[in-house]
Amino acid sequence: MKWSELFTSSVGKKWIMGLTGIFLVLFLVVHVGLNACIFAMDGGV
Repeated sequence: MKWSELFTSSVGKKWIMGLTGIFLVLFLVVHVGLNACIFAMDGGV
């Protein structure tokens, strides 16, 4: 199977969708965590 066929197949599309979802969830978790750290270390200002 060629690389171009892998990305256009049904299974390939599902893999891409899954990896994209994992990336977005990790992105949100990291940014929420960093923002929480910034506000927690604010010192009440």
